[in-house]
Amino acid sequence: MSFVPMSLVRALVLLQIFLFLSIATSDSVEGHGIAENPSAFPPRHKVAIEGLIYCKSCDHQFTPILGAVARLQCYSSKGVVNQEAITDKNGYYYIEAMDVTPHTVRRCQVFLVSSPSDSCKVPTNLHRGVTGASLRRHREFLEGPIPVFLFSVRPFAFEHAFCPRSP
Repeated sequence: MSFVPMSLVRALVLLQIFLFLSIATSDSVEGHGIAENPSAFPPRHKVAIEGLIYCKSCDHQFTPILGAVARLQCYSSKGVVNQEAITDKNGYYYIEAMDVTPHTVRRCQVFLVSSPSDSCKVPTNLHRGVTGASLRRHREFLEGPIPVFLFSVRPFAFEHAFCPRSP
């Protein structure tokens, strides 16, 4: 039976631990089934927000505004995240929220930003368009294999700067 000094056994064990740690923390992860870029993984879900923006006329009629801007503002541990969207001809906007989960969406609000109309550009606080509207859960659907959590806010409105008084 051969005798191996204890210091040699310790050195071999330490060498094995060192080799294991250097492989586990290596920058070169090719061939190990590990993606180098975490954003390369497909998202597990998406969060989106939709809403409408109108022009409120002097006689309280509402018409959609093409090109109005809404802002999604979310607070997270990374700071404040702002995303904007422009309305279509129906006054509809859709924002696919980045870095927002269905659980952190409660820290988000939507605001009116601007109207392209010279005659209808005064923001109103209808449904908290100026002070910030909270998001309401609307529905869920699949976009391919990825679930989308769709939230909405009530319609916002801009108004005319001056409306003549009726006699």
